[in-house]
Amino acid sequence: MELKNHFTAEEMKATLAYLQAIFDVVRLVDPTDTSILTLDANNQLHKEPYTCFRIWNKECRCSNCTGITTFFCGCQKSKYEFIENNIFYVISKPITLELEAETLPIVLEIVSHVDDQLLLEQKENGKSIAELVDETSRKLYQDTLTSAYNRRFLDEFRFWHKGQNLLCSEVALLLLDVRKFKSINDTMGHLTGDQVLVQVAQTLQKNIRQQDSLIRLGGDEFVIILTGCKETEIIPKMVSLQKEVGKICYSEETQSYVGIDCGYAYTENFKAEEPFLKEMLHTADQWMYLEKSGGLHRM
Repeated sequence: MELKNHFTAEEMKATLAYLQAIFDVVRLVDPTDTSILTLDANNQLHKEPYTCFRIWNKECRCSNCTGITTFFCGCQKSKYEFIENNIFYVISKPITLELEAETLPIVLEIVSHVDDQLLLEQKENGKSIAELVDETSRKLYQDTLTSAYNRRFLDEFRFWHKGQNLLCSEVALLLLDVRKFKSINDTMGHLTGDQVLVQVAQTLQKNIRQQDSLIRLGGDEFVIILTGCKETEIIPKMVSLQKEVGKICYSEETQSYVGIDCGYAYTENFKAEEPFLKEMLHTADQWMYLEKSGGLHRM
């Protein structure tokens, strides 16, 4: 059977029946709200009263959610998932489902149990394969110096669904850099410069919510993504972050303290598209330029 991208309701039911006879789990998913979808005898689509991540014994959306990535990039993605001593290979395929009243973009998810005990029993440095895969996934999106997220995390829009089952359209992007960082490096040395970056990252991380994301763009530039916030909350948050970072002393001898400049962009209708993200970064950069020029809210 050809696995195409566009299905009528009848074609979809036939395809599901065919695939379910072969694979362990085959299901339709709406990754925008993590719901499982089913077609009834009248070709009506229904949302089941449970989420797609329940099968993995998780309490919220998977951090490595391929469904949402597939949904927005329009290309097939895959991953491994683990339940105790069982390993599963998951394929997420973007499809469109033609119903009587509308045509919906959704995701077809196919799950297959990997029956290979050698994979499960193999150890490296005392870690199981599941632990190694999880560790590798974390490192893929982590900045090695500061332990903040890295640019890849931003470019792949992983911040949008971090810890959230429902996607939020209200998104703020804060752009920050360390004031006179080159001077710190030149006068105090690169080791002190690195220590400043680590302390700045730790301070910023402590002062944002769990659902928010701290990302190091490179050098002394950081991005903070705030989801589900109001625009009126942003400037007070920026001022608060400046105040907390301003407590970091990098030279006891000269009583020199760290400062940061900030800019932001805000939208109530976020889109996981590269041009949209670039425009937000550009807007935040312009805002930060004004901050550096006139000290709009400099501490």
